[in-house]
Amino acid sequence: MNRKIFINVLAAGLFFLPLLAPLKDGLLLEPHLFKYLLSSPFIILLLSLYFINNGFQKRCHVAKTPINYLGIIFLIWALISISWAYNIHNAIVLWMQYLMAFFVFILVLNTLQDKQDVTKLLLSIFISGVIVAFVGVLQELFDFPVIRQARKPASFFGNKNMAVHFIVLSLPLALGLAIDSRKTVDRALYLIGSFIMITYLYFTQTRAGILAFSVQILVLIVFQVMRFAQKDPKIKHGLSVLFGVLITLSAFFVYDNRENFAESIPEERKIGINARVNAWQNTLAMIYDRPISGTGLANWDIYYPLYHSRIAKGHTFGEGQQLKNAHNDYLTILSELGVIGFLVLLAMAFWLIKKMWPILKNPNHAMHYLTLSLILALTGFSINAGFSFPLSMYLPPVIIMVYLAIIVFASNQATRKDKNIKPDNFYRLPKKLTMLIGIIGFVSSIYYFYNNLRHIKAEDLYFQAEVLERKGNWPQLHKVALQSYRLNPDRTRISAYIGQAKMHLGQTQEAIKYFNQALSLAPYNINTMSFFAQAYIAHGDYESAEKTYLSSLKIYPDWAKAHKNIGVLYLNNLKQPSEAIKHLKIALELDPDIHQAEIIQKLIKDNSQ
Repeated sequence: MNRKIFINVLAAGLFFLPLLAPLKDGLLLEPHLFKYLLSSPFIILLLSLYFINNGFQKRCHVAKTPINYLGIIFLIWALISISWAYNIHNAIVLWMQYLMAFFVFILVLNTLQDKQDVTKLLLSIFISGVIVAFVGVLQELFDFPVIRQARKPASFFGNKNMAVHFIVLSLPLALGLAIDSRKTVDRALYLIGSFIMITYLYFTQTRAGILAFSVQILVLIVFQVMRFAQKDPKIKHGLSVLFGVLITLSAFFVYDNRENFAESIPEERKIGINARVNAWQNTLAMIYDRPISGTGLANWDIYYPLYHSRIAKGHTFGEGQQLKNAHNDYLTILSELGVIGFLVLLAMAFWLIKKMWPILKNPNHAMHYLTLSLILALTGFSINAGFSFPLSMYLPPVIIMVYLAIIVFASNQATRKDKNIKPDNFYRLPKKLTMLIGIIGFVSSIYYFYNNLRHIKAEDLYFQAEVLERKGNWPQLHKVALQSYRLNPDRTRISAYIGQAKMHLGQTQEAIKYFNQALSLAPYNINTMSFFAQAYIAHGDYESAEKTYLSSLKIYPDWAKAHKNIGVLYLNNLKQPSEAIKHLKIALELDPDIHQAEIIQKLIKDNSQ
């Protein structure tokens, strides 16, 4: 396979990757996980073919850059952190996603040869972004019930916030591609594509996306002023019109969304903002307790119940709702990987800024404007990451690593006149080692593909079990949850679903076993603790039920239902009326409209005499 075929395959992959999503009547699967599970074996396969191909050519030169070292250090530290993580499965899945992004970086960097290759890759990402936006617009205007959505208009991402991650990264590419294009028709198409993406961003009404886009426009305006001051001929000869149209459209968009940032924010939005700020404050307490090691990769949500009210009272923590993300990637990295993991990423960012700045200052550089578009994209991403969790998803890190590879490649070009572009340093691998790496990668891709098919089936069954649990269909839940468990026993909550089903089917001893396993994966999940206590009661082990309820109340002392349940336990089974009355009174104080409130009042009255 020659180099041009590799570039075409990479471009096709970057085009199709954002468009992978389960259909509405298809698999019950998170779209970002669907993208990862389907694409990762092919990334490994392509990397193995790259090494095998170079092995047959009796040469293999792998570009050497600081990103290689920093990326490997980050991956090693993240892997080490898994050793102290409670939920190893979640950590491994996220670690593998990061590994795939790093593999993409290696592939892109070592396959690029000229500016035409770069344009092809960026054009693929941009066109994919336009399609994502167009489908999102259709969903907003006409429903378009083809792809399953949790929060519309989500396009191919299930949730509109996840779709915005990709739009923020792909929208700015229009500038660099349009400026470098010599055809007026192409420039018009880039402008139309940008308009579609801006329209979609407007329909999503996501605060993080709006803020990221606003900052991108601010940077663009500053750049335009600089170009006018330098009398850049490209700006003077008509492209100022393109800048002007985009900025005008964007200014209208930002103005129309001014209420998202004004003091007169609707009450429901204020609650969401306060909940996010409180989560950040409480995450700082988590970081303070584990500044070096962190909680372990992908384990923020496992530990957060212990911190949900540590500094500020959590607005989104309770039996019905618990945060799964901090909605701030910087705090998430600090809390999960500690200062070491955060500093590695920070070093990577500073190194890239150092590489980008000379290109941005030199308008004669062949990739000056393409690099500008990447700077805008990365700027928007950095803002978005402060209010959301793109690094926890699969696609954004992959796109980021593609951009980093392009920036590293561009930094090795001095001017447009350079035709023979070579990286400064290479790893020169022997033929036998190259072939061995390729063969190992090829075998791994086959195993990985089979394993991912099992993972897809397990996830589909898991979400079926989630639906059945809400419906209270215990016999069917028992069957489906066990099938998912056999495929992936370490999936968070699947053991709890089996325990619930067995408890309702009268198999209390078996239920206790599965609840034990559920708590080994998520030891501070108050819902699992509540079900576990009920299983103990059904089994006649009242002391264990008491300990379980008390443990849940240490985590969530304002849980009215738990106070009510332990009060009934003290009254009916443990024969401690004074303790029972204390907890029943607390339950009524916390929730005067609690279920069976009149009966609770009667119990308090009858046992107070």
